[in-house]
Amino acid sequence: MNFINSKFIVTIFFNEFPILAMVMAQREEILSINIIRLIFGSFFLLISLFIFVKSALDYSRYISKKKEKIFVSQGLFLRVRFPLSLCVILFNIGLTILFFSLLISILTFLFVFVWVVVCRSVDNELYKKFGFKYYDYKKKVPMILPLKISLPYKIFETQK
Repeated sequence: MNFINSKFIVTIFFNEFPILAMVMAQREEILSINIIRLIFGSFFLLISLFIFVKSALDYSRYISKKKEKIFVSQGLFLRVRFPLSLCVILFNIGLTILFFSLLISILTFLFVFVWVVVCRSVDNELYKKFGFKYYDYKKKVPMILPLKISLPYKIFETQK
């Protein structure tokens, strides 16, 4: 199986994860959601909806102006390189809070790990495609979380 097909399968599986989470939640859990979980879970779901709409608008607005192949670095893309990934991760965390069970928690943790690996792969492809322009953008903008975390050493540094 080539790399593109494997990424496609992973993407399809994890895009369906929220539906799987709701199906796997026990019926009693759905009926007995307490107010704290409802508030926090809804907060994550609403934030993910906002990020989805804002990043889609930024992407479509910027891409429609350009004819050549470019990467978007405006709007939310100034804060994170993969805002749609952040959106999907926050959405799954919100569902995990709402329909908490051990299985859903494990699947969410696995989902986040695999999603980060896929984003790293896309990062490398974009670096190959756009070169040092993307490398400079990558150094300035965090991958998924809009936080600057300084580590005493470099982890997962892309080869120049």
